[in-house]
Amino acid sequence: MRDNKKPPLVILVTGKARSGKTSVSEMIRSELTIGLSEYVSVTPPVILGFSDAIKSIAQKNYPYENKNIDRNILLEVGDKLRNQNPNVFVETLLPIMNAYKKAGINEFIFDDTRLKEEFTYIDENFSGVPYVIEVEREKHEYNISEHAKQHKTENGGLDYDFKIKLPEINSKNAGSIVKEIRRILDNIVRDYNEVIE
Repeated sequence: MRDNKKPPLVILVTGKARSGKTSVSEMIRSELTIGLSEYVSVTPPVILGFSDAIKSIAQKNYPYENKNIDRNILLEVGDKLRNQNPNVFVETLLPIMNAYKKAGINEFIFDDTRLKEEFTYIDENFSGVPYVIEVEREKHEYNISEHAKQHKTENGGLDYDFKIKLPEINSKNAGSIVKEIRRILDNIVRDYNEVIE
């Protein structure tokens, strides 16, 4: 059983567009909930996204329907808001994280970390222990515009603690992907337990 007096475990998943960040985040959540007996928790970790605010604004104000088709709209909205406040999306999530923490949730997964500033803000302003996992597709179908490929969110320069190379996710290789995620989480949990002692 987890101890909510411990600092939160924060896992930030990074990678290029369509690399599998959300799929990996969901697998991490599942493994932290049922897979790691020493770190099993009754309440599943919360998956949060920095881009959720951008998507919400885009859906309300633009003809935005699909992040893969309308990615340039998301980039434009994100750039305009970050120009006014570079930490706008992290600052939006911090009170939500603190509310979850107060409610007893002690594990957080960010499924779309792209910029070093996002990691730095979480590291400096939330009393958690952060780890970064980079997701890379072995055969990456990069179906986004050239503008999007060159955007800073595709090249954020975020240092990672662990890297997972994903083949196409299907029933044939799902077991090997889960095995790799368990290996990474074993290392994270081991390090986390050493850090908080």
